[in-house]
Amino acid sequence: MQLPIINKSLFRKLIFSYLLLVLLTTGILGFLVSHIMQNFFYNQTVAELVDKGESLINLINEGQPYHAILRSLGEPIDTSVIIIDPMSGAILGKTTHAVPIDNKLGRIIEQPDFLEAIRAGEVVIREEYSEAFGEVVLTVAVPNVYNGRVKEACVLYAPLAGLSPLMQKLLSSIHLSALGVAVIALLGAYWLSKTLLAPIQEMTKTAHRLSSGDFSKRINLHGEDEVGQLAKAFNRMIDGLQDAIRKLSLEKNRIQHVISNMAEGVIVVSTDNHIVLANSRALQLYNVNENDISDLPIADWPESVDLAVAIEIAISEGETCTVKSEIDSTNKSVIIHASPLRSEIDEQWGAVVVIQDITELENIERLRQQFVANVSHELRTPLYIIRGFAEAVIDDIVTEPAKQKEYLGNIIEETDRLNRLVTDLLDLAQIQSGNLRLKLKQLDVEEIVNRAIFQLQGQAQEKKVSLTSKIQGELPQVVADADRVIQILVNLVANGLEYTPQGGSVVVSAEVTKDQNYVKIKVSDTGVGIPKEHLELIWERFHKVQSARTPTKVGSGLGLSIVKSLVEAHNGEVEVESVEGKGSTFAFTLPTNRIDIQRRS
Repeated sequence: MQLPIINKSLFRKLIFSYLLLVLLTTGILGFLVSHIMQNFFYNQTVAELVDKGESLINLINEGQPYHAILRSLGEPIDTSVIIIDPMSGAILGKTTHAVPIDNKLGRIIEQPDFLEAIRAGEVVIREEYSEAFGEVVLTVAVPNVYNGRVKEACVLYAPLAGLSPLMQKLLSSIHLSALGVAVIALLGAYWLSKTLLAPIQEMTKTAHRLSSGDFSKRINLHGEDEVGQLAKAFNRMIDGLQDAIRKLSLEKNRIQHVISNMAEGVIVVSTDNHIVLANSRALQLYNVNENDISDLPIADWPESVDLAVAIEIAISEGETCTVKSEIDSTNKSVIIHASPLRSEIDEQWGAVVVIQDITELENIERLRQQFVANVSHELRTPLYIIRGFAEAVIDDIVTEPAKQKEYLGNIIEETDRLNRLVTDLLDLAQIQSGNLRLKLKQLDVEEIVNRAIFQLQGQAQEKKVSLTSKIQGELPQVVADADRVIQILVNLVANGLEYTPQGGSVVVSAEVTKDQNYVKIKVSDTGVGIPKEHLELIWERFHKVQSARTPTKVGSGLGLSIVKSLVEAHNGEVEVESVEGKGSTFAFTLPTNRIDIQRRS
């Protein structure tokens, strides 16, 4: 485990704290101990001098002479004794072998308050620095109170010798103890760095890894103390953060996926009208490159005047703004919905814009209106004819039976035309609504073609047009609905017969496509052909090419649209080739794969 180095602030604080605590403790302890010991030795010295003075007073009271009493003290002695008369202050006797008393000490016994206290029978204690002793000398006066009167007093002088060296030794011991405790404190701080700072350092490293997005690291501590509990809580926090970030990332990806795959364009702008997000559909609608939207002001988008106005209203007024706009560069019609974007505390973040492409809807609406108009026109013409013929018969305008029969025949013919139109409309509606149910099975191409030709052979003979089948070789069976394939063929062959003049021909042929997955059936005629500009339009509903082909009877314009829808329902394709004045070839494909049966049945 890597230990914290000395320049780390927390380690330095611990060391300084321990040392400061030790120094303060030892300093205060040394001061208190020295003071206590000094008082103890001082009081002990005072007590010894008082006891010695009282012993001398007892000897005096026994009647012994002063010089004998002082001589009995023996030598050497570190205490000087003077016997004085407290009334006059005269010296009655003194020791001769003691350390000499200088004038300063000697004058203590001459002080009035000193003598006054002795006369009062009090034990007097004084301290005075003596140059002779080179230190402080303790002076103790013990009065001899006999029969209520102070007769004499013993004054004892004792230097406080030995006290200072003792205190110095005591302080030295305290300093040595403080040094030892400081060393122990350093060892304790070192141990603490291993047990406390190292886990904290590991937590710090783990936190840095978390900030960089690495959630794999865990703190490996299993103790039950506060540091161990902190490590467990830290690991639980990492697990919680990892789970929360995983959920947020999942939700973010889900939202981004939804936004990216929306059919509508989505743009998010900040309050300063800079783009924060734009999905691919929005970029496509406005023909903008994804690399060009980084922090791009919305005003710099092409054709964004309506977009900028809607956003400005949404941000400034705090309400959803809806605007219809045209995008000329992509030829799109869109509806812009701009809504204010606010936080939970109602802080303005910007605006979110949903752009709905209504080009197809407008095209559908235009086609619907055109379809209604075409249907109305197609219905109105035969109805108008039927009404005219019927009124002529009813009003006796035509009285000849032969003429009346002719008129009634025209009414029946127009009624059949109406019936075919309605049938075609119902078929087309059923196919394009997806409600058509195909009865798929394997069909022989030659057989189904012959059945269709047989139905129209009479019409071909009536028009004196040759109608033949030229299917050569063996073809694979196709997967299709027999009735619907016959309907396709009948429409195409009837169309060819209608626009092919007398003496012409209509030929049905078939071949296998190169990938062998389809059979292509062709209906070729030698009719008047189709102008090039109409080739892409003939599959649309109600589209007619009357001027170029000049048929004897103009159809409803729904036949080829029904053919295209039925072929596509079989998963096939239609195509046409035509040269004006020479004829046309219509072709469609039918699948040969049995998978299509399972998929469409």
